Amino acid sequence: DNSNNNDDDINKCVIEMNVGQCTIRPGGIRHCGNPITEGTRYIIGGFCMSPSRVETVRQLLNNNHSNRQYQQPQDEPQEGDESKETNENENDEKGDNVNNNDSKKTEREALECAIALNPHFDGAYATLASLYEAEDGSSSRAQLVLEDCLKFANPRSSTAAYYLGTIHYRNGNYAKARQYMLLCLSVDPKDGDAMATLAQIHAQLGESRDEQAMYQQIIQTPGVSKRILSNAYCNSGTLMSTTNGEDGNLKQEMEYYLKSLEYDPMNMAALESLGSAFASQQQWDKAIACFRKVVDSSRSNQQQQEEALVLLYRVATHKLQQMGTALQRQEQVLEQLANLMGQNNVDRLTAMQQPKR
Repeated sequence: DNSNNNDDDINKCVIEMNVGQCTIRPGGIRHCGNPITEGTRYIIGGFCMSPSRVETVRQLLNNNHSNRQYQQPQDEPQEGDESKETNENENDEKGDNVNNNDSKKTEREALECAIALNPHFDGAYATLASLYEAEDGSSSRAQLVLEDCLKFANPRSSTAAYYLGTIHYRNGNYAKARQYMLLCLSVDPKDGDAMATLAQIHAQLGESRDEQAMYQQIIQTPGVSKRILSNAYCNSGTLMSTTNGEDGNLKQEMEYYLKSLEYDPMNMAALESLGSAFASQQQWDKAIACFRKVVDSSRSNQQQQEEALVLLYRVATHKLQQMGTALQRQEQVLEQLANLMGQNNVDRLTAMQQPKR
């Protein structure tokens, strides 16, 4: 009987799975018994819940969201109610602040309740730590919450470990920060953020070889985000310049900056470093192009823009000197300088050099 044989074949394809497991078959999927040769393929995912891990966090937060969404609106100002109309903007601003504070308080209480109901579920700890840090302006309570997460809920929570590592990094406790970043990497060896932070820890400790090795590990790890790859190439080039000095391999250093810009064309540090490298080779036009991008970009902060503006001016003046502008009138020199730098940048540089009152 062919039907019985087909049923047996189907039963053989059933894979029994435990809670939390899933399977994805790369091929062999059929529609009505026919092979799929074109079109879009979908993966249907199912979520299995264990009675011992009730989603109290999601339930509590969803309830709070529903309560805020269906709150009755305030009464509209009645005609002739001058006091309400006069103070409308002020009351709206105060009301927004009050509602925002109430919302954060409600969320915090829900997270605290979720942890109290099920301390072995690690989903609430990191969010609660973030709220504590925002409320307190310090990381003391947040640190305790995250340590409880690793102690009581999940000793291998990469979220809690990474958060703790960044707290210790900000506080200058680099040994502890390294410990938690290594914990992250023991859970996920491809965690790009953890590797990047660990590289910065090596930098703070003066461990330049370990720092460079970590950048190379990031570069060679598949699946790392473009942002992290861009920073790794840029920092690797900068580190090469710092450790090797003038005798370093400038060509390889520039290759790192160019590679960094492939992953993020507006990486400000890479642009500035590449501009300095071009300037050292007297490639003035390329250097000017790099520095102008930094100065004109909305992604660069004020300090980066001011530093790049000074470098832009130096490179532009070097080019003018090579062009033989010494015998030209001042007006002509200033016009050529504006053409190279941009008139707006010349004006900004002039304003920077004026003494502040």
